[in-house]
Amino acid sequence: MPDLDNGETEGSAYHFEVAANGLALATFARVLSFRTDVIAVVEEAQFLGRTLRIERSESQLNTLLRVSNHIALTPDLMMAEELAHKALTALRLTPDKRTIRLSKLQELLQNPSTSKAFEDQQIGTIFDALARVAFVDCGEQIPRLEWA
Repeated sequence: MPDLDNGETEGSAYHFEVAANGLALATFARVLSFRTDVIAVVEEAQFLGRTLRIERSESQLNTLLRVSNHIALTPDLMMAEELAHKALTALRLTPDKRTIRLSKLQELLQNPSTSKAFEDQQIGTIFDALARVAFVDCGEQIPRLEWA
């Protein structure tokens, strides 16, 4: 079932966020009929690495597009269970721990023994992907990496 906010009916969700970096700015421009005022919001979200927030209250006739406070770090890192287990082992984490602060991940990735553990298990590309996520400037926010 959809998770609807007040004033929404099924099929008309007006309160959601989307990663602005998921599409090229030119694609947004085409979809948004080249409206420079709207495209400027998308460009700002892309520049800041934030998601776009789409919302409309019951009293508003127009839909509002704004830059969200939420960070759009990266799409999900998909990997097979075996590779995920190797990555957790290289990070010296147990599967029962579901999240890790990015600051802690940064600390682990800067440790030469962690890099060696990834190399020993022949999963250097996963190390690189985690490093791209871990070293994004998140401003004053303290995000966590979460896995399923």
